Amino acid sequence: MSPKAYPKWIVVMFFLIGIVSAIGFRSLIFFASLNPELFRPVWYCSVFGYILFFGYRSHISRRRRFALHYNGLFEKVIRDKELDREDKDSLKYILKSLDKSKENYNYMAIFVLSIVAVICDMILHA
Repeated sequence: MSPKAYPKWIVVMFFLIGIVSAIGFRSLIFFASLNPELFRPVWYCSVFGYILFFGYRSHISRRRRFALHYNGLFEKVIRDKELDREDKDSLKYILKSLDKSKENYNYMAIFVLSIVAVICDMILHA
C-alpha cells in the first residue's frame, strides 16, 4: 500500500500557514512595543498556525516512513532485490513528496525572519 501525494493546493496552503505563523512570531517583538493590545491575538494565531503546520509536517513524515517500512523497501534496495509494482509506487510517492515539499522554504524563512527580528529589536531598543 503506497500513499498518494496530496494535491498541490494543500501543499501550498500549509506552506503559507507556516510562513504566516513564522512572520507572526517574529513580529511579536514589534507588537509588544508598538501595539500591545495586538500581542496576544497575533501570538494565538501564530501558535495555532504552527500547530497546523507542524502537525501536517509530522503527518507527512509518518506517511513517508510508513511507505518505506510497509514493504521493507530499505532492505530490498540495500540487498538489491527486485521491486514489485507496489514497491515502485511507494518509492514514487516518497520521491514525489520530497520533490513537492516546500519545507526548506519554510525553514529558510524562519531562519531569515528570526535574524531580521533580532536585528530590528536591537535597533528599536538601542
